Amino acid sequence: MTMDFPVRAAVAALILTLPLAACGGGAEAPTQKAEEHGDEEKGGEGRTRIGAEAARAGGIEIATAGPARIGETRELFGTVELDPSARSEIRGQFPGRVVAVTKGVGDSVRRGELLARIESSESLQIYPVHASTGGIVAERNANPGDVTGDRALYVLTNPAATTVVFNIFPRDLATIRPGMKAEVLTQDGTVIGTAALGDYLPEGNSAAGTALVRAAIPNRSGALRPGMALRGRVTVNAFEVPLAVRSEAIQPYAGGSAVFVNRGDLYIAQPVRVGRAAGEWTEILSGLEPGTRYVTKGSFLVRADIEKSGASHDH
Repeated sequence: MTMDFPVRAAVAALILTLPLAACGGGAEAPTQKAEEHGDEEKGGEGRTRIGAEAARAGGIEIATAGPARIGETRELFGTVELDPSARSEIRGQFPGRVVAVTKGVGDSVRRGELLARIESSESLQIYPVHASTGGIVAERNANPGDVTGDRALYVLTNPAATTVVFNIFPRDLATIRPGMKAEVLTQDGTVIGTAALGDYLPEGNSAAGTALVRAAIPNRSGALRPGMALRGRVTVNAFEVPLAVRSEAIQPYAGGSAVFVNRGDLYIAQPVRVGRAAGEWTEILSGLEPGTRYVTKGSFLVRADIEKSGASHDH
C-alpha cells in the first residue's frame, strides 16, 4: 500500500521528535515517578517496610488520628459488691409450721416459683410461699417442721446486679465528683466497661483513710464476684481537641517529634508539632491530617528500624 504525502510527512515528523524527547524534559516525569516508586518499594529515607507477620510479632498496633477528650487520669481501686437492691427476703404471710421447702442454697429461682408450704397456726390451712423475684438462693432459714419466726424463710440475690465500691483518696476529693464516668478494669488491665460514679457513701474506709463511692457495673457474663478487686480510671480537668494521638505514638526524631504513619507494610516518619498533653493523649497542632493511620504500641521499634535503615544508607 502507498502512503500519500501528508501521511508520510506526519510519520517523519514523529520519528524526528522521538530522540529530542529522550534527551529533553519530556521523559523526566516518568523517570522521576519510577525513582519515587522505587524508593517507596525499598523504604527510603524516613521510612521502612515491615511485613504484617513481623509487625504482629513486634507488638505493633495501629490507630486512627482524630478528635479526643484530653485530661488527667486518676487511678481508683475498688471491690465488687452486690447492689443493695439485689437482695430480697421471702417471708410467710402468716405464722405457722413449715410443711415443705423446695429450694436449697445456690439454687436458681424464677419469679413466681413455689418455695415453701406453710400450715397457718390460726386457720390450720396450708398456704404456698412463692418467689417475689428471680435470683439465686443465698440463705434458707427453714426446714420442714420448723415454726416460722422473725427470720426470712429465704434470702435471694441477683448476681447480675453488681456494683464496684471505689476508694477515693483525700487528694482527689476536690476533682472526682458524682456523675463522672469511670473506665472499669480488671487487675490485669482488661476493660470491663464504663460506669457512672454515684454519690459518696455515708461511711468511709477508716482503715485506708479514704472516702467511698459506688458505681453500678452490670454482671451480665457472670464473671464478677463479690469481693473481687477491680481498678478504675477517671479523667479529670478534661478538654476537647480536634486532633490528637496516643501519647505513646510520639517519638523523638530528627531533632523534633514524629509519629509513624502506616500505609500497609510501609511506615513513614511524619514530623509533627504537639500541643497539650495529659494522660494517654497528646494534641497535634500540625503535621498530621485527621483520619491518618499511625503506630501506637511499638512506635519505638519502628523508629529504631528507620534509623537503622538510614545508617546503612549512609555507608
